[in-house]
Amino acid sequence: MNYQKLVQIKKETKDKMKQGTRIQVGMGTCGIAAGAREVFEFLNDEIKRNNLKDIHLTEVGCMGECAFEPLVEIIGPDGDSMIYCRMTVDRAQEVVDAHLINGIKLEKYSLYRLKK
Repeated sequence: MNYQKLVQIKKETKDKMKQGTRIQVGMGTCGIAAGAREVFEFLNDEIKRNNLKDIHLTEVGCMGECAFEPLVEIIGPDGDSMIYCRMTVDRAQEVVDAHLINGIKLEKYSLYRLKK
């Protein structure tokens, strides 16, 4: 693969990321140990079950806040971001129902609020 192809892939990826909502689940060692894999799988199933369109679920590495794992970041099409922490399957269900389906952010699980 040459440099031109990598530049093209980068541009296509950036363009795709601007479409819809992106969900990133921290899958560093600490995230996985805290239950991130189960949360990721649950979110994947819920996105399909609810037929949610334009949502891109992805795994990312360490998000830098080990004490608050598992971390889930939801980034809207406008670039607005909310990081949810100490996610469990039950909390993830609340996030799906409120944030993804109804557009209501759940401050009670936000990293910002819990770090105050």
